[in-house]
Amino acid sequence: MIFEYRPPSKGITARCSVAIRRFGRTAARSIVVMLTELPDNPGVSVTNAYEYIATKIVQQESLSPFRIIWIEHYPPQKYCREETFDLVTLEWDEGLSGRWTASHPDWFCITRECAAALIGAENP
Repeated sequence: MIFEYRPPSKGITARCSVAIRRFGRTAARSIVVMLTELPDNPGVSVTNAYEYIATKIVQQESLSPFRIIWIEHYPPQKYCREETFDLVTLEWDEGLSGRWTASHPDWFCITRECAAALIGAENP
């Protein structure tokens, strides 16, 4: 799905692709969320808004942030010729309103094969 976002003080509405995969049927199910930078994104990049996007997805989808594996994906583009995948870790804080907020993202480069294994697909 295409996800539109506009972090505070960032101006233009931006877009990315979001893929959510759920595994298992119990309350302990795991979830993998992959955010893909779109080549025609007019606003701030996924990388520069990751914690904002993650917060919005957790809130809108009513997800537990502690069961999610986050992946950032950049397809080959004119300024980045090679496709990249990163595992992203986030810190989570439950505010007074009981809503989770992400902060302090950290990126770890992974291979295409690792990303495919995490989301359960041949082609991520």
